Amino acid sequence: MLNRRTVLGTAAAFVALPSARAEESKGTLVSVRGTRLFVERYGDPAAMPILYVHGGPGSGSYDAGVYQGPRLGAAAQLICLDQRGVLRSDPAASVTVNDIVEDLEALRQTLGLRRWVLWGHSFGGLYAADYALRYPHAVSGLVFENATLDPDGSLKSMMRACADLIAEKGNKPDADALLALADANVSSRERLLGYVRYSQKLGADRERLYVHQAPLLDFFSKLVAASNLGAKWGQGNSQYEALVKDDALYEDLRPKLAAITAPSLMIRGRYDHVTTPDQVEVFLKRPHRTLEVFDRSSHFVHVEEADGFAQSVLRFVREIE
Repeated sequence: MLNRRTVLGTAAAFVALPSARAEESKGTLVSVRGTRLFVERYGDPAAMPILYVHGGPGSGSYDAGVYQGPRLGAAAQLICLDQRGVLRSDPAASVTVNDIVEDLEALRQTLGLRRWVLWGHSFGGLYAADYALRYPHAVSGLVFENATLDPDGSLKSMMRACADLIAEKGNKPDADALLALADANVSSRERLLGYVRYSQKLGADRERLYVHQAPLLDFFSKLVAASNLGAKWGQGNSQYEALVKDDALYEDLRPKLAAITAPSLMIRGRYDHVTTPDQVEVFLKRPHRTLEVFDRSSHFVHVEEADGFAQSVLRFVREIE
């Protein structure tokens, strides 16, 4: 089972898995920079390519293929990638943020794509923004779904939401301790580890930090059971363990967002705690940037409101083609 310690992008909301998944697999292992990455492609290979950049760290792209493969593939080309060391890609002893970003560029070249749209979810938004800063010529557009562009700010927000749930369950001492850690003069890494430690105490209620629609809170067992991937879900643990040690994971990209010139769409669930208002404000300061808010979603709009999400992304793609 996927390590539930993964931070901002593990818990998703999943409805009954679409039967279309049984028609897979379009996936293959692609050799990139000394490893093999699992890649699935949906839709017309001649259409605008959209690369899904997952978060976690370590969550994989399986959910994106299930819920957005048929939808985005109807009018674009969706490319789902399990990052280095994650899920269906080869195991990796070590991984850094730099590895993830450089793997993306190597994959683009290997697939023979001139430009693509990057869809970054949660921490994947950080990687997508970093990529756009390094390789602006390769980016047609960016979709930020509940992205963290300031990890420390996102962590503080998640810690406060977590403290509220802990207090609701009657554990005021732990809630107060977590709030104190959120406001303390400590490193982002310490904050992250503290959030993970306290959020695990919530048990099943932890999903409420990421999922708005109550009937979907039992998503994880359904996802794993339907995937037939078994122990492979545990591979994400290694990426998580490696990336939390990498200072680049905690870089505040807000000061650099002005340098990103590609048209960009920010998609937020109204109940999401990751993309904080100040991150939205900085994002919107530049031209050719749009915000869309989904009223029935939390952290995983692409699942909780899958049809609306796809419509928004495809509309954005049509506008930039």
